[in-house]
Amino acid sequence: MIHCFAGCDTADILHALGLDFGDLFADRPRQDYQPRLRQPFPAADALACLALAAKVVLCCAATLRAGEALSKEDFAALLTAASRFDAALDLMGLRHV
Repeated sequence: MIHCFAGCDTADILHALGLDFGDLFADRPRQDYQPRLRQPFPAADALACLALAAKVVLCCAATLRAGEALSKEDFAALLTAASRFDAALDLMGLRHV
């Protein structure tokens, strides 16, 4: 976190700034600390992600329908799209396959 390119010791740098090592770290949480629960993605963000994934699937389908092979990049994008659909199903607790 702290580096002197002239070779000064970290403790010397902190002392010059009126700090000590404890000032570099956050206080420990209280015993009654409750971390925030992870909130789900906003529905609009999830739909935007799935819409993009659907467009990737559509483009790959059009390529295959035209009798062309998918490039490695297109196939990788198709795999990513499929994983996003799976993640959405997992998030909703709807995984059946």
